[in-house]
Amino acid sequence: MDSRVKSKRLRIGGMTCVNCQNKIERKLRNTAGVKSARASYNTGTVEITYDTDIISLRDISGIIERLDYKVLTGNERQEPNISRVTGILVIVVSLYVLLQQFGILNLLVPNQLADTKMGYGMLFVIGLITSIFSIIYCLCINDT
Repeated sequence: MDSRVKSKRLRIGGMTCVNCQNKIERKLRNTAGVKSARASYNTGTVEITYDTDIISLRDISGIIERLDYKVLTGNERQEPNISRVTGILVIVVSLYVLLQQFGILNLLVPNQLADTKMGYGMLFVIGLITSIFSIIYCLCINDT
């Protein structure tokens, strides 16, 4: 391995989904001097190999931070974003109220499912609602 090529693992704060991971990887891979970049939202890290003659670790950290993520150092912990958590909570409560208003929650009563044989249909509705919530969640978290 060339002495000017280094590898480093950075801890990243703010990654919450695969979209975050892909966003960081795409930006770093398209940066001059970066040989490889592999992000993982599960571990909250980025594995990066870069040429020190072309780009510095400080420059790489700046690129990540301009994407609205934080490069964590030492024992630093990521603080939760209260406004985002509040926003997500408002969305969840709003969905609950809407489902209750339209009577969808009444369809989830077990004896009604058994009597009307709507088991698969209800599973589809629940999956659809869950998918919509996941999309809203990622949009709220990523601000993209």
